[in-house]
Amino acid sequence: MDLIERYIYQVVKNLPKHKRQITSTELKIMIHEMLSENPTDIEIEKVLNSLGNPKKLRQKYASGHTLISADLFDDYIRTLKPACIILVAAYVGVEIIESFGVNSGSIELSTIIPNLIFTAISALAKGFLWVTLVFAAFEFFKLKFDNDAFDAKKLPKIDGSNKKSTSRSALSAILFNIIFFVAFYFFCNKYYDALAVYIVGQERIPIFNQTALLNFLPLFALAACFTIFVNVIIFTVKRYTLAINFLSFFELLFSTTIWVRFIVGEQTFNPLFTSFIKIDINPIINLVVGVIILSTAIQIIFIFLRKQKQPL
Repeated sequence: MDLIERYIYQVVKNLPKHKRQITSTELKIMIHEMLSENPTDIEIEKVLNSLGNPKKLRQKYASGHTLISADLFDDYIRTLKPACIILVAAYVGVEIIESFGVNSGSIELSTIIPNLIFTAISALAKGFLWVTLVFAAFEFFKLKFDNDAFDAKKLPKIDGSNKKSTSRSALSAILFNIIFFVAFYFFCNKYYDALAVYIVGQERIPIFNQTALLNFLPLFALAACFTIFVNVIIFTVKRYTLAINFLSFFELLFSTTIWVRFIVGEQTFNPLFTSFIKIDINPIINLVVGVIILSTAIQIIFIFLRKQKQPL
């Protein structure tokens, strides 16, 4: 009977709360009507296998067809809110820096406020679009993935806390990398001079050399894609294995190497900036590199300490 409870749980766990109890009751009645009076484990398995994958059965009890299914909708809402807040804050912040940088002498609120409102609305729309597209891609990939034959004997036990934590961690990493790379792309191409030393009555002095930023942009894109690829796998299988841990290790090593090469590059910092501050920045660069390497070493240790789980 434990197998029946596990099957029903997989069907109802992501349905709206008001539907879970009635759906659970309906399924119990239907399953017991299909069984004999004293069913064996083999008979129960055959009945559950005949009902098919609980994820597909869940769709019949969900409210119609939607772009984001009930299986992912809770995570979609939880991700959408912080993603939109971060994007709005980032875009509005850049707009404020730009406005003060270009108009350091006189600031006209009648011009700036409408621009900020438009920027916030635009960022909100982009956040909604990007998160929705990412989850729609997950939904499509998941549906393709779920076409595999269902086996009732492999149903997980009713304790999905670690599984949910793994999925949410992977989703957070994917969305962070997408948002970070998009922001970094615009920074390299349009707003590199927003991060600068501002001198009243003079031109600002950008900290970074735009040529160096653009040269490293393809490598950062490759690193972001590698990270997203690894976390899509983690999100799909919803567990850590030795193979995934090694893949995470190589992804972290690759990303760290790119960051270190970028920071220590001779052309990374604007020569005008280094001349203006009149101090040797090499000790600062070495300190930053040391912190990055130490952080990477700690993350590698945690990667191989993660609890590995066998396929469910």
